[in-house]
Amino acid sequence: MVLAYLLVTGTIVVLVGGQLGRELFPRVDTGQFQLRVRPPQGTQFELTTRVAQKTLDVIAEEVGPDKVDITMGYAGGNPPQFTLNMAYLWTRGPDDSLLRVGLREGSGIDIFELQERLRKVLPEKVGAWFRQELLSLGVAPDLADSRAADMIFAFEPGDLISQTMSLGAPAPIEVVVTGRNMADSSAYMDKLREQFDQIAALRDTQLQQSLHYPTVQVTLDRERAGLSGVTARDIGQSLIAATYSSRYTARNFWRDDVSGNSYQVQVEVPQPKMTEATDVALVPLTTQSNRQQAAKVADSPSNPTPPLLIRDVARVMRSEMPGEVDRYNMRRYLSMTSNIEGEDLGRVINRLDLAMSRAGRPPRGVEVDLRGQVGPMREMFRSLEIGLAVAVLVILIMLTAYFQAPRLAVTAVASVPAVLCGVVLALWITRTTLNIESLMGTIMAVGVAVSNAIMLVSFGDRHRREEGMPADRAAITAAKGRLRPIIMTGCAMIAGMIPMSLALEKGSEQNAPLGRAVIGGMALATFATLLVLPAVFTLLLSRASNQSPSLDPDDPASTHYDPVKPALGPDNDHHAAPEDDRRHPAAQPPHPPQLETETADHVNPGH
Repeated sequence: MVLAYLLVTGTIVVLVGGQLGRELFPRVDTGQFQLRVRPPQGTQFELTTRVAQKTLDVIAEEVGPDKVDITMGYAGGNPPQFTLNMAYLWTRGPDDSLLRVGLREGSGIDIFELQERLRKVLPEKVGAWFRQELLSLGVAPDLADSRAADMIFAFEPGDLISQTMSLGAPAPIEVVVTGRNMADSSAYMDKLREQFDQIAALRDTQLQQSLHYPTVQVTLDRERAGLSGVTARDIGQSLIAATYSSRYTARNFWRDDVSGNSYQVQVEVPQPKMTEATDVALVPLTTQSNRQQAAKVADSPSNPTPPLLIRDVARVMRSEMPGEVDRYNMRRYLSMTSNIEGEDLGRVINRLDLAMSRAGRPPRGVEVDLRGQVGPMREMFRSLEIGLAVAVLVILIMLTAYFQAPRLAVTAVASVPAVLCGVVLALWITRTTLNIESLMGTIMAVGVAVSNAIMLVSFGDRHRREEGMPADRAAITAAKGRLRPIIMTGCAMIAGMIPMSLALEKGSEQNAPLGRAVIGGMALATFATLLVLPAVFTLLLSRASNQSPSLDPDDPASTHYDPVKPALGPDNDHHAAPEDDRRHPAAQPPHPPQLETETADHVNPGH
């Protein structure tokens, strides 16, 4: 029976436990989600805002407008007229937007199914609308198709726990490539992207940094500028005033006489008038000589001289550059993020390791690191597995010291395989993954199961030693006597965990794995304690001596017990008789004679 017990529990733990998914924390349907919408790089703020509004309209069409409780969004970045660090914003520039949608309570919509459906619907509907907008702006059809295909819709953690578990990453999976040479880092990131695209469980894979942001490059022709009397400072101030604002070149304040407040007055060129490189090339240069010439033209406008333009002293052309530069420990890095759908995090991490090995070794000086929930999950599983093993070992050592018999300690710990088997079966039946909560429930079930086993083993050992029962009869007697307390303890634990395991309340899915693990472990451990532990007790103690192994001279069951010495306390040692006299009572001196005084009235006449 003991051999079958160990084989069955071990096989179930290995085979069924290997099929369980692993994740850091159970996913919870909070009724809200967060969506990152990114049009092609370089999209103007106005168009980015309209894309975000169109995305919200499509979401309302899919779920029903009456089921949307609240929406919140942030599109674009701060305008260049306001100097604020972009690190404090939720977007990286004018071509980025963040949306947050909350559904009404009781809508009956599964958030994860909705996200999977929106991954297909949004690129189709919003992408088609975006293409028509580009065509209306005069963009070529081929370019409009490619720009519409470059739109990114990526879901991000919407609840506080997922955001905390990701340690600041915008997705559970984040791959960071760090190196001194950005060209090598970008080339190796492209290899990783090719390998990651082959993993079916990954969703919303994207590069967080914009590496090809469209720019207008102005290259100064110093020879022509010198002949024209133009300096680099003149060209810079002219470009700043035309593309940003005059506040950076000439501050102008106007004071309101009524309120006494001062207001800054600045001149800006409307952004729709600055859309091509040719618009930048036609910006007039503002120099000292130009200002003097403008004054002469004002005096005699009959024969004006055309002003110098940017194209007269510089070469203007389209170009591109990184739109975002991120550093960690002063080293630039690139990060690629992905979501997971349809598979657990543990299996995806194993596939990521294989994909990184297929990508080959990174170039010299380039380092690759997996972030997000990967590092915390690996550390958590390693710590909890070690903690569970240490807990069982410490229990074994403490029971060995308590019983003063290693066989009794092993018998009490023999219920642990049943706990592990019950936990694995409960998680597998309920399709629950191994996570922080389920592992905590496992440790809790191990503690209660060992407590019940200790109660049975201690009573069985008492019957065997004090009453001289054989090991099998002592085990059966202990199981009969402790039947009610063991069943009451197991039923109380199971009944207390049923509401938690059902996850009936909103957000209770987080703690459901703990209750399911405790129920499965306690159910199987209770039967194993009553049916299997007597067999283990009989097997290990059938040939053991009934004599107590105690070495304590004050223990009556010990072979070293002294029946006289314990009766004498330390305070009575100076009153005690010598050792020989105490061992031989006949040698003790007689009591001193008592003197009696009798009167005549008390004398016995017959004496």
